[in-house]
Amino acid sequence: MTRMIVSIGLFALLGIGAALFLIQEGWAAQKETSQKVAPIVPPREGKSETIQLFNGKDLDGWEGHPELWSVLDGVIVAKNTEPIKVSTYLLTRRKFSDFRLTATVKLV
Repeated sequence: MTRMIVSIGLFALLGIGAALFLIQEGWAAQKETSQKVAPIVPPREGKSETIQLFNGKDLDGWEGHPELWSVLDGVIVAKNTEPIKVSTYLLTRRKFSDFRLTATVKLV
C-alpha cells in the first residue's frame, strides 16, 4: 500500500512539473508575440491620409441595429439585455481597400 501511494505521488509531481513547464513555455511564447510590432506598410497607390470614421455625435454613416448600437458621451456603445442569436455588427457605409485601422476599445 505504501509503495502505491509513493508511486502515485511521483506521478502527481511529474504531472504538476509538466503542467508548469507548459504554462511557462506558453507565457514565454505569448511574451515574444506581444513584443512584435506590426510592420508599417505604405499605401499601394495614391496619397496617404488619416480619416475619422466616427464623428463622436451620432451613427451617421453607419449601419447596425439601432436597439443595440448607440452613442453616449461621444463613444459608440453596444448594449444588450438578452443573449443575441445572430451577429449584430456595426458597419461603416464607406468602402475601403487599403487601410490601417486603429481603435481604442473597452470591454465591460
